[in-house]
Amino acid sequence: MAQTFQIADFLVTAADPLTIQEQDVLVYSVSKARAFVDQALLQTIQALQVETQCVNREEAASHLPTDLLIHVEANFRTGKSSNQLFAVLHRMQGLLLKLSAGMHSGDLHFKEYGLEYFEPKGSFGAPPNGYVSKTISEKVQIVTSVLKGGEGKCLNVNLKDYKNDSKIFLDFGKLAIHNFEGATDTVIHECTHKFLASLDNTLDCPWKRAGEYYREWRALKAEPPIPEAWSSLSTEEAVQNAYGLTNYIHYMPTDDIALYHQGMMTAERSIGGRSNRTVFNSITNEDL
Repeated sequence: MAQTFQIADFLVTAADPLTIQEQDVLVYSVSKARAFVDQALLQTIQALQVETQCVNREEAASHLPTDLLIHVEANFRTGKSSNQLFAVLHRMQGLLLKLSAGMHSGDLHFKEYGLEYFEPKGSFGAPPNGYVSKTISEKVQIVTSVLKGGEGKCLNVNLKDYKNDSKIFLDFGKLAIHNFEGATDTVIHECTHKFLASLDNTLDCPWKRAGEYYREWRALKAEPPIPEAWSSLSTEEAVQNAYGLTNYIHYMPTDDIALYHQGMMTAERSIGGRSNRTVFNSITNEDL
């Protein structure tokens, strides 16, 4: 018989009380997931503040840390367009605000996988495995998209009105045997499904910290390999992809964006203004 327990400030429905070890992993992963979401939101806001302090978006993009630019491009397929970059950052600000509110609300409720007869079987989700049932509206939109010749990769969801009452199903039996990073990743991933209507448009990312991934390949004078499932995503599909959203949040670069921006402003003033930016970029260690 299923029972509902309160653990920390969220609810868990399970056949039996969670073991101390399972509780520890779940509380840790929820706490870390919330912290990562809030940190990603702060970094996104700081990047948007740079936009307000520059003449145009092209200049603003040049005032952001390289790893952040790569992070957005890799996860959301923005290419080199500064307009796409900032359009996605504005979109992410709204998404992260909603996600943070949901993860700190009474709607955060986990349920033990296996308590109900009709459940997806086999391998599902990221370790330690989880899923969120789609709403009827989501299912209708996906089917309609497929019938019209689409791949069901994109939903037109009004997040102001969106609400998914499904609990987040987790395989509690696997919580204790997976590392904390995997459990945290799963909580973020499933919360994007519940609170943001995200879809699994790809399998997991080939990168975690995209800046490192890109640098390693470019050091070999090669462009980083990107699987077809990722490279074929439109920006809209990528922004709604649970794997990209999770990666953007969990592995957000921690550069001090405001300090980097100020450093660029100082450097540009010292060499005669924005028109001399190309001169600044051309300077190497050998020139100093």
